[in-house]
Amino acid sequence: MAEIACTVPALNEMNDIADYISLSNQYALEKLVTSVFEAIIQFHT
Repeated sequence: MAEIACTVPALNEMNDIADYISLSNQYALEKLVTSVFEAIIQFHT
């Protein structure tokens, strides 16, 4: 079975992306976070 590994650099990049998006579009940020977590959950089920 495949697995998802969340490395510190990857999480830092996601934080940077989220910070950038939040400056101009809070709705897009919420969609991004929701999509990422839904994909991770779906991957593990």
